[in-house]
Amino acid sequence: QDAAERQRHLTRLDRYVNELAAAVEDIIFLTRTGRSDALKIESFDLLPLLHNLQAALPVNASRKLLFELPLQPLRVNANPPLIRRAVANLISNALRHANSQVVVSATCNSTHALIRVDDDGAGIPDDKRSELFTPFQRLDDSRDRRTGGVGLGLSIVALIMRKHNGQVDVSTSPLGGSRFELRWPSSQPR
Repeated sequence: QDAAERQRHLTRLDRYVNELAAAVEDIIFLTRTGRSDALKIESFDLLPLLHNLQAALPVNASRKLLFELPLQPLRVNANPPLIRRAVANLISNALRHANSQVVVSATCNSTHALIRVDDDGAGIPDDKRSELFTPFQRLDDSRDRRTGGVGLGLSIVALIMRKHNGQVDVSTSPLGGSRFELRWPSSQPR
C-alpha cells in the first residue's frame, strides 16, 4: 500500500509541476507578445490550421467536438501560430466546461474572418463576462485547479486578437453554454 500511495503522490506532484510549467510558459508568452509591436502577418488558408488542430486533439476530446467548416478555402491575413494558439485555448476551455458538445465553426467575408467556439456547458453570466479576459481570473469554483489552468488562457486570446486588430467576444451559445467569437480583418476577396 505504501508503494501505491507513493505513486499517487508522485503522479499528483508531476501534474502540479506540469501545470506550473505551463503557467510560466503562458506568462512568458503574454510578456513577449505584449511587448512586441511587430507581428509577422501572412496570407494563408485557415482551414488546414483548423483541421490540424482537430487532428491533434486526444481521442476522448474528439467525441464531443464537432468542426463545422466550409469546403472552400478561407483566406485570411494573420499570424498562423498565434491564431492557432487562440483557437486552441478556446477549444481547451470549451472542452473542460462543456457537458457533451463543443462546436467550432469558421467563416470569412470581404472584411473579416470569424471563428466561433460554442459549448453546451453552464455558460457565463452576463455580469461576469467583462472579467474573463483579466489575467489570472477564474470566475467560480467550477473553474479551479480541478479543471486545470491558472486563468491566463482567455487573456492570451484577447492579446492575440488585439495584436491582429481584432476582438474576442463572449455571448450565450445556441447550445445553451458559452459562445466565443474571434473576429479580425481578413483578406477574403469580395
